[in-house]
Amino acid sequence: MTNNSPNTSYLTAIPQAERFHPGVFLKEEVEARGWSQEHFADLTGYSFRTINFLIRGRLSISARMAAAFEKALGSSAEYWLRLQALYDCQL
Repeated sequence: MTNNSPNTSYLTAIPQAERFHPGVFLKEEVEARGWSQEHFADLTGYSFRTINFLIRGRLSISARMAAAFEKALGSSAEYWLRLQALYDCQL
């Protein structure tokens, strides 16, 4: 019998202290542009509460959110979804 599970050994190589919720990266992106969370919420069509929950790590990035972030920030939706997937795999 063969093992068809994906190789996830690279995940265990990341020390626990270096594992960040994607909201940490989003906060850095928003702040680097000098935007408030309110402004970013307006740009993406999401409420301030949703953006704030995401930045605080209390909410996950959905495909729809990732597409909105791509339009607002210029970084690909795939980038945001991969950050979320990596974080989820590390839990």
